[in-house]
Amino acid sequence: MVADDVEEVLKLSYSHLGAAVKFFRWSGIWLQNRHSPYSWNLVVDILGKNLPFESMWDAVRPMHSEGFISPIGFRLPRHPSQRI
Repeated sequence: MVADDVEEVLKLSYSHLGAAVKFFRWSGIWLQNRHSPYSWNLVVDILGKNLPFESMWDAVRPMHSEGFISPIGFRLPRHPSQRI
């Protein structure tokens, strides 16, 4: 399994939130938790479009720590009350 495979599956998973998240986590085992920035973006988009915003932020935090998100272009809320 390679990052391109993960991306292709996630592109087809927008209407299957639970399966998409489980696949993303499972594929991380095979990729030694080295998902591509695009795979991270896809899973955050899937979460955001399916409305579990807390889960979406949980996915964004590791993206930030891995350097996939520019601190200038994206600011993480520090407290739940700051979230929109």
